[in-house]
Formats: sequence, structure tokens, C-alpha cells
Amino acid sequence: MHDKVQALIGAASVIPETTKEAGNMSTKVQISVVIPAYNSAAFIAKTLESVLAQTLQPAEVIVVDDGSTDETLKIVQGFGDTVRCISQRNMGVSAARNAGIESARYEWIALLDSDDLWRADKLERQAGVILEDPAVDFIYTGHYCFFEDRIESTVPAQPASRIKQSMYHVRFMTSSVVLRRSKAIEIGGFDTTLRSSEDWDLWLRLVKDGARFAAIDEPLTSYRKSPSGLTHQPVGLFECQRVVIRRHIASDASAISRWWTHTRLISRLEGEAAIVMRDTGSKDHLTYMLRSLCRFPFLLSAADKRHKIALHMLLTKLGILRAHAGH
Repeated sequence: MHDKVQALIGAASVIPETTKEAGNMSTKVQISVVIPAYNSAAFIAKTLESVLAQTLQPAEVIVVDDGSTDETLKIVQGFGDTVRCISQRNMGVSAARNAGIESARYEWIALLDSDDLWRADKLERQAGVILEDPAVDFIYTGHYCFFEDRIESTVPAQPASRIKQSMYHVRFMTSSVVLRRSKAIEIGGFDTTLRSSEDWDLWLRLVKDGARFAAIDEPLTSYRKSPSGLTHQPVGLFECQRVVIRRHIASDASAISRWWTHTRLISRLEGEAAIVMRDTGSKDHLTYMLRSLCRFPFLLSAADKRHKIALHMLLTKLGILRAHAGH
């Protein structure tokens, strides 16, 4: 696995020769890359290298510096005219993405977070989908999750044919997405009132608006896991997820169906938050897991392990078992 991550990261430092096929695509599909960045000095150079290493070169690369206080802006400026930088006061990732989308010159927007990476053929593959299906509005890919120098998991893309059914359960990485600029602007862009889950909220609005989705199953995107990231702030993440669920949960369904779906979703998210809280040292993890089970005591799926995990948490708290190995 170490070698695989090094290949993914190391390849970003070499710009490959653009293929003839990709060259033809570049005249038909022009893509603006939008990267929000806040205190991203540790990773932004590698991220930009993975963009500039694309076999299909983007028409423009926009970094929105969201009020960074470290060397982010200086590093980005070091890339010269290949990258356009927009600076603004710190207003959050949604405002930064919106600013990049609004200032983009081209119809297709590739979203990328400032610490993630792309495989060299990502944009070329997504441009190919656009050429095959001109009616498409949104293309996403599978992804790797990696931490430091190791791949922790590989997540295939869910089929676009089941986007409505899977959207409440599976959320793909923002950094894997290419979408129509006009469509994003039409529905109001990212919600700046949400501190997290703003991407999930936008995807759900696009689904409701009738956007056409397409998926590339392969992991063309690499998501960097960081202990300081929002996914490791489970309480705040959970509260934003709950807001999104309340907004979008089966508004056209019956009251009983809404209650059933809402209860199961909140219970699942509480359980997920409890596990992250345990692994990051929060003392409230057992409370959240028990709340999840009280809310929905039945199995959420055949793979639901909440009851087993809750028992382990309880026995650990009583001193009967050792703390979880990931703690």
C-alpha cells in the first residue's frame, strides 16, 4: 500500500505528455479547476502539481485563498501564471468555492480541496463522459482514502442510475466532481450557512432540480484524511448533517415514510459520530451510541454493528475490556 500511495502522490510532480486524444478533447471540453484554500501550506503544492500533471490540461486553475495566515498564498503565487489566485477574508469553504465558480470563465467546473490529489487521467476521463453524453450535468468518480503514506480504503462510485436512492446514504468526495457552472449558479451554489455537509446539501438540491448525473467507478481521486479535518469533529459534523436531512428528507412522501427515513438516517449518523468520537478520544462517544440505539433499536442493515460496538464501549467504560485499539 505504501508504494501505491507514493505512486499516486509522486506522479503528481511530473507533467506527462498530453495525448493526442486529450488534445482533441481540450478544444471541446474546457474545464476550470476551483480550489478553496485556508492555511493549506502543508499540502497545496502537491495538490496543484496533481492538477498540472493532468493529461487533459485544465483551461484555468483558480485558487481561492480564504484568509490564510500561513504561507498558502506565497506558495500558490510561486506557480506563476499557471494558477489564478483570488484572495478574500476568511468566510468559509462554501463562500470560497462560490467565489471560484462565479469567477470561472468556462462552463465546466472541477472541484478540488486543497489537500486532495487527482490521478493524472482524471479530467481526461471525465471529459470523455461529457463528450459521450452532452446532456450530463455532473460527473463523479470513485476515490481512495489515504492517511500520510498509506491507503486506508478504496471507495467505488455508486451507480448514477441509483443516485436518488443512494444520495441519503452514500456521499462521494467533492474533489471527484466535475459539474456545470450554470447549473450550480442556478440553484444558488454552496450554502454559506453550513460549516460542513455543504457539498451533500448541494448534491441533494441538484438531484431535486433534475440534474443528470454520471459516475466513473474507478478511484481517480485521492482523499487525504487528517486528524484536524472536519470529519474528525463529529459533533459539529453531525449537527450540520441533521440540518441537511431536515431540509431534504422525502418532502413529497407520506408523514410515516418521512418519519421512518428520518429516524433511520439520524440514528445511523449518530452511530457514525460515536465511532469517530471514540477514536478521537471524546468522552461522550457512549452517550451518542446509546442515543442512536434508543432512536432506532433495530438493525439498519445486515452490516450494522452498533449493538456490538455499544457493548464494547460500555464494557470498556466499566474497565472490563481494554480501550479500542484505534483510540
